Amino acid sequence: MERVILVLALLAGLHLVLSFLRWVVQPVQDWLLQKPEPTVTPEPVPEARTGWGADPLPPPPPPASEPALDFPPAQTHVAPAADAFVKLREMLHRLRETDSAHPDSGTAPSSQIPPQQAPPPPSLSSPAVPPPPAPPKPDPAADLLLGRFGALRMQMHAEASSQPLDSAKLTDLVRLAGRRFPLVRLSEHELPGMTGRHTLCWSLQGLEIIFGLSPMSDLPYWRTLAGFCAGRQADLADLAEKEGRAAPKVKWVIFNSAHDDAAWQTLAQSGEIPAPLRDSVDLVWLEPGEIAALYAMQRIIKEAESGVLQAEPAQVMSVLARELDFFWKRVTRP
Repeated sequence: MERVILVLALLAGLHLVLSFLRWVVQPVQDWLLQKPEPTVTPEPVPEARTGWGADPLPPPPPPASEPALDFPPAQTHVAPAADAFVKLREMLHRLRETDSAHPDSGTAPSSQIPPQQAPPPPSLSSPAVPPPPAPPKPDPAADLLLGRFGALRMQMHAEASSQPLDSAKLTDLVRLAGRRFPLVRLSEHELPGMTGRHTLCWSLQGLEIIFGLSPMSDLPYWRTLAGFCAGRQADLADLAEKEGRAAPKVKWVIFNSAHDDAAWQTLAQSGEIPAPLRDSVDLVWLEPGEIAALYAMQRIIKEAESGVLQAEPAQVMSVLARELDFFWKRVTRP
């Protein structure tokens, strides 16, 4: 309550000061705004001519009456000090009456406090929160294939960890995968002078992959395969030149492991692979766990083809393709 009285007193004092300044400045403003007294300029008197033919002088004009000056009436200002004090006293008296009517309240009446507005209701046009994605539906066939693959991989791990690579299983897997992959064109070529011995090739866009699938100790096979790779590279270059396109890159893939590395070193130093072809060799190193996965894939595809497993070979490749992602990427790298 004391703060309100103090504020009202300050406002009254400010009103008095402004009234006093207006009372002092008003006469000066009236004096500056009054009209200046007009000055009368006498008309020139025509020169009198004498002699023959002189015109008679016109009669002098009557004297012009001076215009009356229009001054604004003086305004009478009365200092409003007494009126301001009377108003201030009445306001203080009303405040005291209000305070006596509410002795327990230390703040302003509740009627002066604006009511707190309730939050607006949610808009009906606001987008609804999307529901969480539904969990994937269980696929019993895929679960069966994954379970069978895991069991075969564990079963093959002992063989993969203790023995050299099984060339027959790898040959079978390369042939099966080449038939099932849509981007791969599989071809088999009989090696010259080796009746019944074939090599497998994958043809991709701009790439020809020749697989070397035989034990490292089979030197006649690797000698014959080296000659086949050189002839295949020359044939593809001639065909591309006739057709007016770029010749595909030719490489031959050889798989190696910890149990085959010593035999590979012997083969590399034997000279059976000519020096011009060594740049085309892509040596793919396989760990025991990866070898076990390859053997398991070969076995499960054979089971699907023979009917032992109730699944199509294409379905097996589709479900288990991710399990051999390391193999596809290493084999098809340029």
